[in-house]
Amino acid sequence: MHRYFCRHRIGITHVFPPDKIGDPNALDLSIRVNGQLRQHSNTRHLIYNVQRLIAYASAMFTL
Repeated sequence: MHRYFCRHRIGITHVFPPDKIGDPNALDLSIRVNGQLRQHSNTRHLIYNVQRLIAYASAMFTL
């Protein structure tokens, strides 16, 4: 079963099951530093889709 993580500061604060995520290739991403928004985008703008990135990462190391 796949799980998706939401990171907050240091560590994982929320674990979301796949049925709560929807399309992993259409997720909003935000990065904040000291509470200030620094980056905001969406996974649809990635060069490779999320599934391909997970496959690549899992070939390099244990997830």
